[in-house]
Amino acid sequence: MLETNKVEDATVNEYVERPEEFNKLDESVERTKLFHNDVYDNDIKICLPTRIGFSKAFMSMVDGIKWGWGFTNTPKETSKYYINEILCGCILCLTMLPEMISFCMIAKIPPYLGLQGASFLSLITSIFGGSPAVIHGVTGAFASVCSKYLVENNNVDLLPDGIERLYICIFICSVMLFFFSYFHMSALIQLIPTPVFIGYCNGLSIIFLRAQLHNLKNPYTHEYIKGHYLLFFIIICTLVVLIVELWKKIPKVGQKIPSSLIAITVTIFCGVCHFEKVFT
Repeated sequence: MLETNKVEDATVNEYVERPEEFNKLDESVERTKLFHNDVYDNDIKICLPTRIGFSKAFMSMVDGIKWGWGFTNTPKETSKYYINEILCGCILCLTMLPEMISFCMIAKIPPYLGLQGASFLSLITSIFGGSPAVIHGVTGAFASVCSKYLVENNNVDLLPDGIERLYICIFICSVMLFFFSYFHMSALIQLIPTPVFIGYCNGLSIIFLRAQLHNLKNPYTHEYIKGHYLLFFIIICTLVVLIVELWKKIPKVGQKIPSSLIAITVTIFCGVCHFEKVFT
């Protein structure tokens, strides 16, 4: 009996002496624990600067500029991490471009303005490495609201009337997001009931669907496509779904190259080669 206890103690001690075996927690947990030692629990923590200090709260909000690049992560990142980040960046660029143009049309602003804004947004969020204060991405909800305050001009070379209101609105939203993150107001999201989340997501899905309906229209007649063009569109959509679902099941290659990147590449190739003429 004594020998058994000694063996168990030795095993426990040996396990404790090797923290790298069990201390591989999620990086976000480690970073949160570093700045939230006295409030490290599951309770709602609002006005965080008053608990851990204003300087530490600010550092916890923008510390992505240190760890987001992977050089200071624990354990150290491998080459697979950087390859995955580069591929994700390429996919994000290809994904944001058509979505950004669609939402610019909804908001009644020129696409080049949306392209400039998305470029600066992506650059800033990349520098800060995805820190907790940074949430980036195009939003259909904001675009649909902005369209109510802009009047589109007949002359495409002129900006829509009321565009200055849009700039002020974006600036105010940025300031609000900064203070919401700094004072840890995101904890209030736990108080929002599930039906509200479901309704919000359903509304966004409708907005996203409307933003892509123009792809089903003829650019010259502005009527919905039909016939062989519609058949080609259905085939492309089916092919994309199959690639996304089946590509990741391919050994080795499917784990290294994202399926979404392959789907986008195949779609662009079909469009450049004008495969739709095969159905005519």
